[in-house]
Amino acid sequence: SQEKNTKNNPFSYNERKAMISKALKANKIKSFRIYQIPDLYDDVKWTRYILKNLPKFDIAYSGNEWTIRCLKKHKLKAQKIMLVKGISSTKIRGMMAKNKNWKVFVPKEIIKSVNGIKGAAKIRNLYK
Repeated sequence: SQEKNTKNNPFSYNERKAMISKALKANKIKSFRIYQIPDLYDDVKWTRYILKNLPKFDIAYSGNEWTIRCLKKHKLKAQKIMLVKGISSTKIRGMMAKNKNWKVFVPKEIIKSVNGIKGAAKIRNLYK
C-alpha cells in the first residue's frame, strides 16, 4: 500500500519492509523479495500493475483472500499464509492504541522495529 500514517496503514512501505525482512531472516528465510504494490481498488488494474511492473515470480504469499483470488484469476501462483485465529494487524494496532500488551502476539524482531520507530506512540496518536 502507498498509504502511511493512517489507522489502517500507520507505517510506511520502508518501515513495513524492514519489519518483514527482519522477521523472515530471523527465521532463516533468505530467498525472498518484497515489492511495493499500490492499492488501486480495482481487480483488473491491480493485477495488470503486477504483471507490468514486477519481475516474473514463482509464487506470491498473502493472508488476503482478495489478493489470492486476483492472482489466481490471472493464472499466477498464490498461496494463503497461515493466520493465527483471533489475531490480526487490526487487533494488534488496537492493542497498541489502548496501551495493552501487544508484544506477546508478534515476533521479537517486529517488537524491536516498532520500538525503534516509536510505532506504538504513532498509533496512539492516530487513534486519538
